[in-house]
Amino acid sequence: MNSRASVRLPAPQVRFGEDFLPRLGKLRHAHLARRERREGAGQARLLGVGSDFQGFRPYRPGEDLRMFDWGLFARTKKPFVRVARRESSESWAVIVDSSGSMGVGARGGGPRGKLQLAAEVATGICALGLVEGATIELVLSSAPKERLLVRRAHGVKEWMQRLEKSAAAGDAGLLRVLKEPGRVRNAGAVFLIGDFLDVEPQEVLHYQRRGRQLFCIQILAPHELLAPSADASGAGLEWVDAEHGETLSVSLDKRTRESYDALLSSRLENMRSVCARHRIGHSVWHSETPFEGVMNELF
Repeated sequence: MNSRASVRLPAPQVRFGEDFLPRLGKLRHAHLARRERREGAGQARLLGVGSDFQGFRPYRPGEDLRMFDWGLFARTKKPFVRVARRESSESWAVIVDSSGSMGVGARGGGPRGKLQLAAEVATGICALGLVEGATIELVLSSAPKERLLVRRAHGVKEWMQRLEKSAAAGDAGLLRVLKEPGRVRNAGAVFLIGDFLDVEPQEVLHYQRRGRQLFCIQILAPHELLAPSADASGAGLEWVDAEHGETLSVSLDKRTRESYDALLSSRLENMRSVCARHRIGHSVWHSETPFEGVMNELF
């Protein structure tokens, strides 16, 4: 392995294109339409004295079953609870991995790195969280003390500006934030977004607590999900440690590719298994995925 050196990452920055806000608006409109259908065309009903019905959200293990909507469960086979106005003002936390490993994406230096998709998904969560009446907090792993709270729709612009000022750099990934669960002590929903390359599945449990929804959104580059074939000359490939600047030349013969695929499959299955066992949401995406696809899965 070579000595440490400066490495130019292919996609370390976040840049929201001109079409992003219109796409975000369509996503928000679709979410509102779905919520209105769930609420019976927006017809409110009381849950108790002074508690206006706002809508539904997924049931969290251990919650009071008096708010469980058995009628909706019978129709959809999915557990939901009714949400009152006073509850809809809960807080959400969105934690984004901004370490150097998030600055890669498609081979050949395509513009859509992992951090770009993470930023778009984080902004989508912010927009839909505001629709639900939540206060949204943004935490970047490389600067966890620089927290941003958004309570109103106009705060989305500041949220996007904060993300565009960030850059994938260093080795402070999600693990750094997971070691300090008190940072988001009061959040009713926590979204962890990153490649999880520095995280063992059991470490995610630091953020689990009774009544909280926890989501792990794992983003990998296309070539990280599928080991590329060697070229015709059999020259292989050079892997780069984006966080420390080290490189490693690899001969991509059949055995090497099979070993890589087996290791990756084992790691992803381990994460999936731990999350499923503890009722934590988990999904895996590649960085070329449109952010709407991730959002539709989440919501």
